[in-house]
Amino acid sequence: MQYDAAAIEALRNDQRLDIQILGEHGLVKDLSRDNVIVHVGKPAGSITGWVGPVFWQVWVESGDAPGSVHARVDRGEAQVWQFHESHAKEELLAAAKDSAIALAKEQLAAQLDAARERLSALESADA
Repeated sequence: MQYDAAAIEALRNDQRLDIQILGEHGLVKDLSRDNVIVHVGKPAGSITGWVGPVFWQVWVESGDAPGSVHARVDRGEAQVWQFHESHAKEELLAAAKDSAIALAKEQLAAQLDAARERLSALESADA
């Protein structure tokens, strides 16, 4: 959500501007976490994890073409990524994991920039 003059005025009229500023502060703090957590599914066939609060997952399905890996980053639709068909399942998952983490880091940076921009707009309106 972008905070234009009308949106800020509506928050001010509803006496919610201070609450919204606190909420954006919390969001910026949450999105500032950049720790990477990885969980390997047992039996091997899926890897899931987080980059800060951004969830990602990669998995291989037995009926897929060689070299195919399914992936989902944050709330996006599942995608099928194609890697070299000679790779073993563990190599496919490792390569897909690295790609998913890179995408999650990009999404985290974009979400953090947007949250900081919203917070800045709210704080300047409150000044």
